Amino acid sequence: MANGRINEIHEDAVKLFLQQGYSRTQISHIAKAIGVSVGTIYHDFTGNEEIMHFILKCTIEPDFLNREFDRPIADDLFVGLEEEIISAFEISAEHLPKTWKLSAIIIVFGISYPMLLIHYQGMR
Repeated sequence: MANGRINEIHEDAVKLFLQQGYSRTQISHIAKAIGVSVGTIYHDFTGNEEIMHFILKCTIEPDFLNREFDRPIADDLFVGLEEEIISAFEISAEHLPKTWKLSAIIIVFGISYPMLLIHYQGMR
């Protein structure tokens, strides 16, 4: 498997980002989780942001993980990712019940309870 380490980085970075948050996860944490040096991670990705973009791209397009990549994976691979994410949210939102939409607003935007009430009034 040519992308074995990329797959490991993806898998463990997802876990770490979910457990401790993106901003609190350092390259050294990911390296330790998969048992490699920090330099080895930088051989595969130019930084933490590119790892996050890779995870997001794989979430939207699962087969992306199976591609062959020039290394290190850099941000130029993710041109247009923001628009893909917005499109994915818009498509998903069309099929969600209103209560799920409220939950998504809270999770994605971290909206406070008073703001939630204002948004809820507008969704009725």
